[in-house]
Amino acid sequence: LFGPNVNTPIIFGIGVFFFLIGYLIMHGFDKSGKILLCLVPSVLTLTAAILAKLNSATFTDILYYDARFILILLAIVPCLIFNTTDKLSLYGCLLTLAVVLLLFDPIHEIFNVGYFQRGFSSGSYYYINYVSFITFLGITAGALSLKFVMEKTERENISANNKLSAALHNVEAQNEEIKAQKEEVSKNQELLLAANEVIENQKTELQHQVNEVNANLKKVNAELVKQNNELMQFSYTISHNLRGPIARLLGLTHLSEINGSHFTNETGTILNHIKTSAEDLDRVITDLNKVIDNRNAVQKKQRVEFFHEFGEIQKLLNISEKMKQENFRVDFSEVPAIFTVKAIINSILYNLISNAIKFRSPHQDLLVSVTSFKKDEYVGIQVEDNGLGIDLTLFQNDLFKMYKRFHNHLEGKGLGLYLIKSQAESLNGFVEVTSEPNVGTAFRVFIKDSDGMS
Repeated sequence: LFGPNVNTPIIFGIGVFFFLIGYLIMHGFDKSGKILLCLVPSVLTLTAAILAKLNSATFTDILYYDARFILILLAIVPCLIFNTTDKLSLYGCLLTLAVVLLLFDPIHEIFNVGYFQRGFSSGSYYYINYVSFITFLGITAGALSLKFVMEKTERENISANNKLSAALHNVEAQNEEIKAQKEEVSKNQELLLAANEVIENQKTELQHQVNEVNANLKKVNAELVKQNNELMQFSYTISHNLRGPIARLLGLTHLSEINGSHFTNETGTILNHIKTSAEDLDRVITDLNKVIDNRNAVQKKQRVEFFHEFGEIQKLLNISEKMKQENFRVDFSEVPAIFTVKAIINSILYNLISNAIKFRSPHQDLLVSVTSFKKDEYVGIQVEDNGLGIDLTLFQNDLFKMYKRFHNHLEGKGLGLYLIKSQAESLNGFVEVTSEPNVGTAFRVFIKDSDGMS
């Protein structure tokens, strides 16, 4: 943003550093490469922060906060690349990151560029420091907890698979033994009764073992279901229990705006940064709630009239009758209704139609076609527009991923298409799309008709 400066060589050096990490890992020094990947970015971040202040006569107090955000986020890296069994590397890297974060101010003061040494005097500065370190500990604890749960699940899955393989191998061996005994019986009629008795005993033993294998499989499946529920509860707790603190933080920033005349410009700037960060975090948690609520939605099915749902969407999006007549072609005559989950159909139509309006072409009048159709065992919903379109040769693999956007000049969060796909799949359906830049896009959502009443 501000042109070349003293940190420009460091920025290019970081690029070279990551190539070096790849080189080390490819040539057998993967542990050394991972440790460097965890520690060097934190040292370079601290170095860049100090150099920027040493080589600039004037700068704002925001330079004392941005480096901390990077150091906080670096706590995730060791948890991603080290196993919990590699305790020395994992906890050593986390401890080093914590020390760098704790020594952030003392090291600045050694070089005479500390916050208060450079003339800043906000009383909220130490509060920001405490919040930063507490956030670092929270992220570290959450990442480690998730790492432990995932590794435990993986170990149990491997153990269950090994037990199942051993049981199947044992069954195959016993089957071979039974075949051999039957051949012996056919060759020697005098031993027929004895051989039959042996076979019956072995069948009983085999059935007993099969029953044991089935019982073990049921136990393993029950444990997997329990662990999946625990993971969902963890995600639910993270997404919902954080709403309270965020709401209180937003409330406090709102009160500070009301009493803004009592604060200095410097304090007002800091509070504004806090408010912006809190709002960003609130949006992320809201998005996570949508995904969790979609996965846990009660699948209560009923008859859903497409024309009625379009009317609801028309009200939500403030589509006037004149706009509907001039810009929309609505035809549900082929399939007027479907027996399914009403809320999901409403959400799919809302996201598709709102996207068609949002990404309209500036060079021609908007034209949106909304239709329903029947294909095999599926009922289809098609929304086709003449808008900006999407280059599928570039974005085919990212089209339905969360937070992926393809027109950055327009406001959006990149969540709508992800929800459409996950909602369709929750109803045993799927999504197809055809699109061409500056020509238009057609989305077709296929959903199984539960009652065949369409």
